Amino acid sequence: MSRRTYDASRRQESAALTRTAVLDAARSLFVERGYAATTMGAVATQAGVATATAAAAFGGKAALLKQLVNIAIVGDDDPVPVRERQVAADVAATSDAHEQVALLAAFVTEAHGRLADLYDVMQQASGSDADVMADLQGHQQGRHEGMAEFVAHIDPDKLRMDAALAADIVWALTDPRLYTGLVREHGWTAEQYQTWLTEQLSAALLS
Repeated sequence: MSRRTYDASRRQESAALTRTAVLDAARSLFVERGYAATTMGAVATQAGVATATAAAAFGGKAALLKQLVNIAIVGDDDPVPVRERQVAADVAATSDAHEQVALLAAFVTEAHGRLADLYDVMQQASGSDADVMADLQGHQQGRHEGMAEFVAHIDPDKLRMDAALAADIVWALTDPRLYTGLVREHGWTAEQYQTWLTEQLSAALLS
């Protein structure tokens, strides 16, 4: 290995560690203090880096929150969309509509467990930050597109309605605010939520 390659590897490793530290600090501060009270300076201090370094890595608070939400949805920092992940392959691999619904409910439950606190932050911040508002709207639009892709895998003969209406129903039933209300506010377990979601989706969608 040449010295140049070694130095590049060291820089990449250092950048990855910095990125992780900034993300961890931002998540903690956003949830504890709220969006408005969290500054990039505070994030940088908790992460142990310079403010300019934290800002350069993500571009500002709104971009940092958006990245945290994206990570929460899929569970990691890899830039791989849900449609290219294992859950999508599993849904496509079975023709059993009830199993497809169960797979979606399991994925949504895990995602919402990671997302709930950050989604609350995003909703609160959207009232005062135009960038966060745009990101929230983009998240909801992307979620609807994802649910339409899910519905497209179900045999149309097994649906109670057309695909467009089915996508609207899945989008509504999988809203993160329902998870927050049932699990965080009313004390349901994640298992109870997953069972409920599976039953609601099956009853609403499948003939």
